[in-house]
Amino acid sequence: LWLTGHHRGELNLEFIQFFKNNKPLIIYLTVINVIAFIAFGIDKLNAINHRSRIAIVTLLILAFIGGSIGGMIAMYVFRHKTTKDYFTVGIPLIILMQIVLIFYLMNMEI
Repeated sequence: LWLTGHHRGELNLEFIQFFKNNKPLIIYLTVINVIAFIAFGIDKLNAINHRSRIAIVTLLILAFIGGSIGGMIAMYVFRHKTTKDYFTVGIPLIILMQIVLIFYLMNMEI
């Protein structure tokens, strides 16, 4: 039905209710954010120890597929990638895009 482009007549802003009704989404987002957080931590540890690093694209993909909050928290907890524009600008833009997507999904006609 989401392909038809039909939307509700009024805006739905009930994010908490949306997530209560979509428990698999909460589970997915929790798992992917934990994975992203751990990946950023491992990359920081590997950087300190001069070991093989996790590819930048892998970290950004983890953020893009739902791990953006975990990635953002890890950036500042581990003080990692905080001087790289593609992370300091890219991750907040990904978060914004994900908020817009959730808002869109919340307001689809069902």
